[in-house]
Amino acid sequence: MNRVSLLSVLLLVGLIAASFSACSSEPTPTLPFVINPSPTATPVPPQPSGAPATEAPTEMPADPTEVPGFPVPPTPLNADDLAHLPDDPTELMFAIFDHSLADIGRKMAYSHNPAFIPVILEFMRFQQNDEARLTLASFIVRIRDRIPEGSFSIVPPGEDDWAYWVRWLAENPEVSPPPGYDGWKGQLFSIIDEPMGEFMYPG
Repeated sequence: MNRVSLLSVLLLVGLIAASFSACSSEPTPTLPFVINPSPTATPVPPQPSGAPATEAPTEMPADPTEVPGFPVPPTPLNADDLAHLPDDPTELMFAIFDHSLADIGRKMAYSHNPAFIPVILEFMRFQQNDEARLTLASFIVRIRDRIPEGSFSIVPPGEDDWAYWVRWLAENPEVSPPPGYDGWKGQLFSIIDEPMGEFMYPG
């Protein structure tokens, strides 16, 4: 028997063995899968071994805070703790040099004064963090749409972008910043580049 014939016989024997193996009564092992509950389903607490499984209800309860495993929805921020900040628009604008941007922005947002939109926009320009940019955009949306305190300010798609609000400001020339904005902007930019404080000055 030559070498080609021997290889053919060995190959045929291998194929026959494989087909017998496939027809065997042994079940094929399956991979375990973990299925997460849908966002609207109530999580099922772990069951003791041997106990019958409990199915989760398919609908969300009226008050999700009563269901273990669901996060408590955040409460909208209010202005109760901002009384230490000035009410005068120019003074509030300059208070940014002594207080946190989050507090100043909230105070501006709850005032519903459109004069603060250009001020908040200056801070939005330099934000590298998406969440910070979204927060500042929500302040502007609250002012523009006059969203009351205690209600959430939802930023529509695309309105978390600095360029969007620059265009919006150009299309709404009636929106002007508080008195002293030019000197304030020079002081703000001088933190980044000192000569800018001389270039942009009051008046």
